[in-house]
Amino acid sequence: MVKETHHRTDGSWNVITDKGLIHAEHIVNDGGLWAREVGKMAGIYFPLHPMKHQHLVTDDIPMIVELVENNEKHAHVVDPSRETYLRQEGHGICIGFYEQPCRPWAIDGTPWEFGPELLPENFEKIEDSIKFAYKRYPELKVTGIKSVIHGPFTFAPDGNPLVDPVPGVQNYWAACGVMAGFSQGGGVGFSLAQWMIEGEPERSVMAIDVARFGDWITSQYTLPKVVENYQKRFSIT
Repeated sequence: MVKETHHRTDGSWNVITDKGLIHAEHIVNDGGLWAREVGKMAGIYFPLHPMKHQHLVTDDIPMIVELVENNEKHAHVVDPSRETYLRQEGHGICIGFYEQPCRPWAIDGTPWEFGPELLPENFEKIEDSIKFAYKRYPELKVTGIKSVIHGPFTFAPDGNPLVDPVPGVQNYWAACGVMAGFSQGGGVGFSLAQWMIEGEPERSVMAIDVARFGDWITSQYTLPKVVENYQKRFSIT
């Protein structure tokens, strides 16, 4: 585990871990839920905040089973009217909610001891979303729930990742705020690797460049904007 980071006069870094010192030419902060805490070690504020997010996985649905047997797949669905999404999960459906009474998590910082455990289930928070989903997707009314996943993930104020070199701090790079890791991680890693090795990425990364937030950014701005972004995740403006 990293305990401290210290910038050396030659631009490289001393990284103090629980197993000793590592001398690194570059640092990449991909701390996930702990990116804020890792940034603080170098005196850098990253405008990120974790939000509690909940989704459900259903039991087998006959329609989905039939699709699988025919080597077909159910379409991914996003419903902007009630901020829900669903996709096929095995022989059932995974459905998630960007509910309006959303809850930020770890306002005072992510606990270092937090691990792979999930947060307690909270159906009250998504009650209205579930009711609407049952009307929108009638098949769900007669389908059982196999599992409930409730956990935190991080957002920047505009919902985009924070990537690339941190302005004013030599050899310090960011790869955090990647809320959809499986779908965004490959592109984030590719553009970051190109910038570090080639000097610039081949595509414009303005939308995810950490430099889009200036010195004016504070936690007092970040938290309410992250909540707003969560509530309007799929909204059509």
